Amino acid sequence: MLQGPAPLPPIVAIGTGPPVEAIIIITLAALTAATIILFPLVRAFARRLSGVDRGRVEELEARVADLEHERVGSGNWDGLQRDLLEVQERLDFTERLLARAQLPKAELPGGETGESQSGLRTPR
Repeated sequence: MLQGPAPLPPIVAIGTGPPVEAIIIITLAALTAATIILFPLVRAFARRLSGVDRGRVEELEARVADLEHERVGSGNWDGLQRDLLEVQERLDFTERLLARAQLPKAELPGGETGESQSGLRTPR
């Protein structure tokens, strides 16, 4: 058989390929997908190599979740604040009563007879 001359390569115009932005976006998407897919696999492999007891890890994770639930979701702070306000009101009331009991009779409302402003007699 006779061989002829080799065919010429096709002529490609410069700048007719995909835009650079598309190449960058495709590359970033591929790297992101690979990271999302491979990260759990690499983490599981690392745990297996380290020999960490999975039962202990689950127990600690459960404890952390319980502590976070108690700290955030229990609403104890609101109840404690209400209790504190109530105790403060009672303390103020008691202080007023003690201050009244220590006043001389001349300074009591109603004069020396010990009558209060409401007209009731206070015990002597």
